[in-house]
Amino acid sequence: MTTPTLYDAFTGIGVPKKKALIGFLRQHSDVAWIKPEGIQKAVEYAVKETPSFGGFIVTVEKDHRILAALIVNKTGMQGYLAEHIIVLNAIMPEYVNSPIMHELLRKAYSVAKGDIAMIINSYSTKNMELKNINVAAREMKIPLLSKVQ
Repeated sequence: MTTPTLYDAFTGIGVPKKKALIGFLRQHSDVAWIKPEGIQKAVEYAVKETPSFGGFIVTVEKDHRILAALIVNKTGMQGYLAEHIIVLNAIMPEYVNSPIMHELLRKAYSVAKGDIAMIINSYSTKNMELKNINVAAREMKIPLLSKVQ
């Protein structure tokens, strides 16, 4: 298993990696309605290249090839809504049944140190929902998102 890599305001993300990430998310994410410029804004928001609350990006790579990625943005709404939101995620089809996405979520949860929500898209912008994945995980008794030590 490859270790997840973290990109944030402190580590930054280089131009070649940013382009590769945007291309990967465009190709493998299920949000085809988001243009590459929108993905780029989410990346820049996460690593604070643009004025924002920040956030972070977690990827799993093998041989310099991205296998899976999450973009998590801070909401600035702690205390009344989730402090973080997974705005984009993708995984290569051949790794869907592997533990890679679980590893990404574990890393995201350990870095976030607070609630994380996720946009659930049912293939239409009219049917988007915001789910607090911490609450959903507790309700379904999923140990994946239990407190990471």
